[in-house]
Amino acid sequence: MPPNYLSNSGRPNQPWAEAAARFYLQAIQGSDYEARVGSALHTLVGATQDLLDIGAGGGQPGAALLAPNASWTAVEPTAALARHLARRPERPRVMRCTWQALPGSVTTEVYDVALAANTPLPLGDPVGFLRSLQPLVRDAIAWVVPAQAGPRRHCLAGFLPTDIHGESNEPAVAGVLRKLETARLGPSAVQQVAWTFSARFSSLAAAQLHLERQFNPARCRRRRHRIRARLARLPRATDGSITVSVPKQSACLVWRH
Repeated sequence: MPPNYLSNSGRPNQPWAEAAARFYLQAIQGSDYEARVGSALHTLVGATQDLLDIGAGGGQPGAALLAPNASWTAVEPTAALARHLARRPERPRVMRCTWQALPGSVTTEVYDVALAANTPLPLGDPVGFLRSLQPLVRDAIAWVVPAQAGPRRHCLAGFLPTDIHGESNEPAVAGVLRKLETARLGPSAVQQVAWTFSARFSSLAAAQLHLERQFNPARCRRRRHRIRARLARLPRATDGSITVSVPKQSACLVWRH
């Protein structure tokens, strides 16, 4: 799942709220994330018959790694996303837990490939995360980490200036690689992939409401006007809808056993 692509009411260690998960699913399905990141991962890792997908989200880009008739185990703690995964045509086995619960407790299986795509929680402990996965994998581990020089917690934060979104602009991958290399656990391959997160709203007012809930909880009048001014620059479709797009960059890190 999604860096943290979405906030969850200030609780970064909890599964996403229902509304946040629904918003993410709708937006990511209208973005080019699966096509670009999924394609890059398929080139780096190849198709697998046995995938462990951690923080599987909507199933992108895990589905891009599946060989025909493959076994897909999707780990996803958020209820709405777990339900979506269970309805996918590939019919993955869905486990509603966090990555910390995997080794030795939830599963003792060993998988050909493990994937973690934009999972936020391991960013603070990349060494522990990688070491927890190593006993579960035969062939390869792939980890997709936010790499844009900009915010990563909120999926649309990059649409707004730093003093409004309040996040660090350091690429997440920089801190992850520093810690891994210090522990001599650097990946065998790294590939940067550019893509765009796009969210469509029914009207300018709907977009304004969404952004204010995320970035103006104190209802500051000046901040409200600045958000509206940014939105007003965007073109509107004939039905009045508006699409907010934010450029993203992902680093695909791969370890081979």
